[in-house]
This record gives sequence, structure tokens and C-alpha cells, in this order.
Amino acid sequence: MLPQQWDLISGHVEAAESVRQAIVREAKEEIGIDLHVDDLDFVLLSHNRISQDTTYYNIFFTSQHFQGQPHILEAQKHDALDWFPLDDLPSPLVKDRKLALEALRTGQTYVEVDFDAYED
Repeated sequence: MLPQQWDLISGHVEAAESVRQAIVREAKEEIGIDLHVDDLDFVLLSHNRISQDTTYYNIFFTSQHFQGQPHILEAQKHDALDWFPLDDLPSPLVKDRKLALEALRTGQTYVEVDFDAYED
């Protein structure tokens, strides 16, 4: 989560938790919806260089099915929640989140982000 930018549900995978289990947990914690791991479809793997010494792998999934009414549960982190058409995304949007949403249309499954920003 970056200040003053639109973002998606996100978080870290906990010990002994699969990526899909983490998504289910984060969706419940952040916006109060129930997902099922079998309803998650892989979209994109994003390899992000955060600094000279740090990289992250972000894995994006989508789901056509959820239960509950999405609402903000972490008001200290978020101040708005909304739906947007894929062809009219808000700005500013966290860079790799935008790439993940674009991948829903393009079918791209892997990207590298900001590796050129920290060349040796």
C-alpha cells in the first residue's frame, strides 16, 4: 500500500499459508468478503525491484465469485473503495497493480518492474 494511490487487496503470505489462502484471508481482513481458493484464477506474476537490495514477487489472481458486501475494514490504511471499468482505471494507481489489471485484457502473465531504476 502506497499513500495517495489506488491499490488492490494485498498482503504478505504467512508461514504455512499458500498464496491463494493468503488472498482469501486478506480479502476478508481488508474488505470483508469471502472468497474460495478454488474460485481464484491466476492473472500475473510481477517481479518488482524495490531498492538496490530488495525485490518482491507479487502474484495477482481474480475471482468471479465472492460473498459479502465489500467495505473498508482498515480505515487507517484506506479512505476509499470503488469499482472501475478496466478501460477507465483511476490515477494514480500502484504501478504493478495497473499492469495486473491490464493483463486481464492482454493475457500477459509475467512482468519485471523498475529493474532499470537500480542498475549497478
